[in-house]
Amino acid sequence: GDFSFSLSLARLGCEVVATSYESKETLQDVYRSILVDGTLAELEERSATLVFSVDATKLQSTLPSVLANRKFDRIVWNFPCSAIARGQDGQNQEMEANKELIRSFVQSAEPLLAPQGQIQMNHKTKPPFNQWKIEEVVLSASKSMRYLGRIVLDRHLFPPYVPRKALDRKSFPCHDACTYVF
Repeated sequence: GDFSFSLSLARLGCEVVATSYESKETLQDVYRSILVDGTLAELEERSATLVFSVDATKLQSTLPSVLANRKFDRIVWNFPCSAIARGQDGQNQEMEANKELIRSFVQSAEPLLAPQGQIQMNHKTKPPFNQWKIEEVVLSASKSMRYLGRIVLDRHLFPPYVPRKALDRKSFPCHDACTYVF
């Protein structure tokens, strides 16, 4: 997205490594009208590490080596979803692709976790998203992860966070979202 969630965490004093699947140039082009450059500049001022062109399913090979060899207390992914043509998010028709996306992410992220580290995923809980069965998918991808529960995600606790569709300036409602904790 537009890095606004990462900025909210940095403003709370968290050490942040913010990543994007897209290149910096693509983000600047897509989110130009919502001032992504200002967000990126503030993140840098707050000592956040920004990394572009990162594949969440191949973290060790797409992160810089200094990060790929690091251990993280938390790895958070907001609203994972496979992209389909026209920049839309995949939903019912792409359910199996989305499940595989999550499985691959967990397998990629797990080696980067510190002892007692957590994977957290923010996602919607109403149809069709509840049919993904995120808890089951994550646990099927890992022998060592445990599901610790989920917490209601109130985006208003994370200003200036605005959830954005993939490669789209449009936001989407997330009043039905939770943070799944593993």
